[in-house]
Amino acid sequence: MRSQCPQEVTNTSWQIMDLLCFPIENEERNLKFTDRIFASIDQKSIMLMREYDNLANCIHQKQQSKCNQCYQKQTKMIKLQQQQEAKLDQQKAIRNLSQQQGKKVDKRRLAPIKNASHEQFPQRQQRIQQIQKPKVNEHRS
Repeated sequence: MRSQCPQEVTNTSWQIMDLLCFPIENEERNLKFTDRIFASIDQKSIMLMREYDNLANCIHQKQQSKCNQCYQKQTKMIKLQQQQEAKLDQQKAIRNLSQQQGKKVDKRRLAPIKNASHEQFPQRQQRIQQIQKPKVNEHRS
């Protein structure tokens, strides 16, 4: 505790203690002296209290800044972890979707072409008919 207090305050405190032990025979002078001593004790105690408060505040601020840094690091780690989990979930969803689409495509490919009716592919059938029909203008000219 002594190392935390400044040297001046410690020396002054000892001087005050020495003065308190010094007897004075004149009562009026003794009262004035006592008043001065107590006034200086009050001043020193106020200084010590302020110093103690400042010391506690400094320690608290240092601890608070360390806590804030730890909290920020934890928050960053949690956000990164959530982002990674979201990416993994997204990749899984894409894989599942592509697998489902692949299965759908495979099912379509497995359907035999011979059994496919013209109704399933009307545009293709119309195109074939247009190609097979001769144009009216071509034969007359």
